[in-house]
Amino acid sequence: MNDRMTKILLLAIALGLWANALVPLIRPTAAAAQNRSDTVLLSIDRHLNNIESDVSSIRSDVSSIETDASTIKGDVSSIETDASTIKGDVSSIGDGTCTNDHLCP
Repeated sequence: MNDRMTKILLLAIALGLWANALVPLIRPTAAAAQNRSDTVLLSIDRHLNNIESDVSSIRSDVSSIETDASTIKGDVSSIETDASTIKGDVSSIGDGTCTNDHLCP
């Protein structure tokens, strides 16, 4: 019975060793999963950097548009003043009260 018990224990040890050798083949290791998540995180980080760059560019464009709009507003105000002056000159020519030597000889 001693010999039989030894063979059973050796068989159990051999099965345990084979089971330990096969486990990494059946179940992926944590390092492989970690590499995949690192790749995904790096991809997300790259996309976020691109978005941040685009937002910065949009801010710059909006600032430029605001500056241009302010310039246009000033130009429109100047044109309105000139139009008012011209309207007054035309009215004075029409009613004969023109005092501008260049317009009314």
